[in-house]
Amino acid sequence: MGIKKYIPIILVLFLAVALGAIVYGNPPALEVFTPELLAEFNGVDGVPAYIAVAGKVYDVTDKPAFKDGVHQGNRAGQDLTEQGEQAPHGLGVIDGLEPIGIYLDLLLTEKELAAFDGRSGQPGYIAVNGLVYDVSNSARWRNGSHNGFRAGQDFTEAIKEISPHGVRVLERLPLVAVLVKE
Repeated sequence: MGIKKYIPIILVLFLAVALGAIVYGNPPALEVFTPELLAEFNGVDGVPAYIAVAGKVYDVTDKPAFKDGVHQGNRAGQDLTEQGEQAPHGLGVIDGLEPIGIYLDLLLTEKELAAFDGRSGQPGYIAVNGLVYDVSNSARWRNGSHNGFRAGQDFTEAIKEISPHGVRVLERLPLVAVLVKE
């Protein structure tokens, strides 16, 4: 059940995002990391050391503070937001680093996504190319509805074939999860 189950999905997502960037003329997007994928980058035995902080992933391989993938007892390959906020130096360990990825610790199936339809106080989420976006605060998605479409669904085909704005509008929406097969 571990990470190996999700590697093909994550690779397809990364390729889809990269291909979308090429087709639509946008710069390549940051890679999306789930907890399972991030765990593989623990800094042990020559493997790069990556950490997640506040939803972004950073490569700390060359940071002396993360020698052998460990800093003050905190192992690379995981979300260290809370530990960083509580540390005497704060989040200074990532000063000067550019994020290399986005960290999403929520994985949703299509069935689970359907619950986020923007009605009855639920947030409104939509999926496109395997990534889940929060449309709750978008004025165009009042009560989870937009131009006859209802949140809680995968809109990959609709946004490419029907939408006048295409995928470019997604850049303004928060990423919240990865859509996975059931």
